[in-house]
Amino acid sequence: MGRLANLKGPSIALEKPKASPVAVLPISGFDLRPPTKLPSGSICEQLKSSENQRKGKGQKPIGLGFIPVLRHISPSFHKAERAAAMKALFRLNLGLLATSRAGKCLIPPAPLISISKFGNSSYLDSRAHKSLSSSAAARAGWILGLGQKKKPVLPEIVKAGDPVLHEPAREVEPGEIGSERIQKIIDDMVKVMRVAPGVGLAAPQIGIPLRIIVLEDTQEYISYAPEEEIKAQDRQPFDLLVILNPKLKKKTNKTALFFEGCLSVDGFRAVVERNLEVEVTGLSRDGAPIKVEASGWQARILQHECDHLDGTLYVDKMMPRTFRTVDNLDLPLADGCPKLGVRK
Repeated sequence: MGRLANLKGPSIALEKPKASPVAVLPISGFDLRPPTKLPSGSICEQLKSSENQRKGKGQKPIGLGFIPVLRHISPSFHKAERAAAMKALFRLNLGLLATSRAGKCLIPPAPLISISKFGNSSYLDSRAHKSLSSSAAARAGWILGLGQKKKPVLPEIVKAGDPVLHEPAREVEPGEIGSERIQKIIDDMVKVMRVAPGVGLAAPQIGIPLRIIVLEDTQEYISYAPEEEIKAQDRQPFDLLVILNPKLKKKTNKTALFFEGCLSVDGFRAVVERNLEVEVTGLSRDGAPIKVEASGWQARILQHECDHLDGTLYVDKMMPRTFRTVDNLDLPLADGCPKLGVRK
């Protein structure tokens, strides 16, 4: 769910390597030049440092040059998407490949890099690795900095328009729940939600079409809202909840109308009618049955996140003529719009 009052680039997937000494996507159209200052910790910087060490020891330099890995981004992408793709690639240190002056690649052959519009690179990479042999996967180590551990990059929040937000997500199979992949997805979801910050997040919002939600509303978050708003919304703090395969049941016909936001529709709000009391059953991250009975604002968050799993955004349910920017949130509603609060 929305912020209390981040750039999605196209996915980067790994393909099976071809017999080539250099991992370059050989298509033309985009000319990337080496930056004058190499990013800290990048593969190029590591190799340049190694070269300097050789010089310092009196050893003959190998001689380093740099060639662009990517010269093209699909013409099917719009201009903004091309820029996003370039930024995403450089953030992952995929922009340059080091070669010797003799043209020999200093790094073993690696899988080619392809770009697609959908999903999230953090998890496409892991799935793609499954289709590679162990040796090919090992050769891909240069992408992550010659196998050295780097600070994890959190997934980007997927924005409205991406198909993953508009299609039903699949259930997590019982045998998957304890897997490293599912546990990492959950950990990443919690981190992304807190960094945003938000009070809820569904797996499709980070490009993962699985029925997983996380939510949390702390006293600190609540303290930012006006006292009268907190009271009207019946907003109470609650600890972190992780629910897999949630099933929502409405416990009353009473509803309330309040503004909602969403991290996937950032910068906007609209009035949505929600049930005041719900019950959600599902599984915990350990696979144990879980049941949550909620009312007020917590019930609203649960309904909002469960909607995500069915491919529904709050804008699909908003009251007509209430959609607005965050800057205009305090402006009065148009004539004929329903009043905020509990419906009598």
